[in-house]
Amino acid sequence: MGEEYDAVNLVMLGVISWTSLFLFIRIIFPTRSFGFCNRIVSTIHAILAVISAWLSVEDWSCPLCPADSTSYLKQKQTLAVTEAYLIYDTICSLFGNQFSFDNTFHHLVCIFGITAGFAFQKCVSEQVAALFITEISSPFLHARELLKEVGYRDTGLNFAADITFCVIFSVARMVGGPYLTFIVLSANNPVLLKAMALGLQLVSAFWFFKIVKMVKYKLMKRRKVEQVAALFITEISSPFLHARELLKELGYKDTHLNLAADIIFAVIFSVARMVGGPYLLFLTLSANNPILIKATAVGLQLVSTFWFYKIVGMVKYTLTKSRNKVSPSATLQTTKSD
Repeated sequence: MGEEYDAVNLVMLGVISWTSLFLFIRIIFPTRSFGFCNRIVSTIHAILAVISAWLSVEDWSCPLCPADSTSYLKQKQTLAVTEAYLIYDTICSLFGNQFSFDNTFHHLVCIFGITAGFAFQKCVSEQVAALFITEISSPFLHARELLKEVGYRDTGLNFAADITFCVIFSVARMVGGPYLTFIVLSANNPVLLKAMALGLQLVSAFWFFKIVKMVKYKLMKRRKVEQVAALFITEISSPFLHARELLKELGYKDTHLNLAADIIFAVIFSVARMVGGPYLLFLTLSANNPILIKATAVGLQLVSTFWFYKIVGMVKYTLTKSRNKVSPSATLQTTKSD
């Protein structure tokens, strides 16, 4: 077989491995439900998938471009392991009252998409990016259900898992997802791969609206925790805010890593403060709260709006500066060619 990687064997081995892991977990937790054990397997896969997708990127200046055959091999391995999991989970959903049409449809689209990518030798980098986007929120999705089964239903911890999942899902699927879909559709890819990308994004959009309804219900149910929700909204982007400055201090100023931290911070801040913030403000103002609480909520949203416009300006400046760094080299190459 030489350097060519046998994805079929890895997929078959992966299906056996995921199934064995599930059976092992069933032995460890004999009193837990079928779904509980399956979600533990799903959580393990999600974490491994995100890490593998991250590590398979060879050149962060162009994460959708495999720099060489080594990077390409890692990406194929990552996708093969995930395809094995999807096959396992699709079969597993037929047992224990776990069947869900939308989830099964999503899995089948992914399985056919990965298989088509292997067959056409196309879109491997894009599929790894899609894997990262789709799985980054999955640990929190499964954490919600796991917490319910261990007795934390309708608690602050479960509510935090709900909101965290919603925010990460929304940013990944409804910001990164459409951009990635555009990349796939605009490239010279087979029609089948383009159809798979479009189908996956439509499923994500469908789930997004379901999740919005779920969060709306949760917030209406927990009107007394507006301040906790406000704390979550204001702090969800803070780690990336501080990461920006820490990276600069460590010598990564004006690098792609620092630019990535800037963009992630800006996106999470914008979604949290300018989507979640106004909705939370509406709940606070419409509820029977003291005037001081309402005034504080309005003031906090005004401050968030002020920062939002400053951050937009910062991102615009950073992107312009990043493009200008590339321009001189491009100009030099043009001059040499002349």
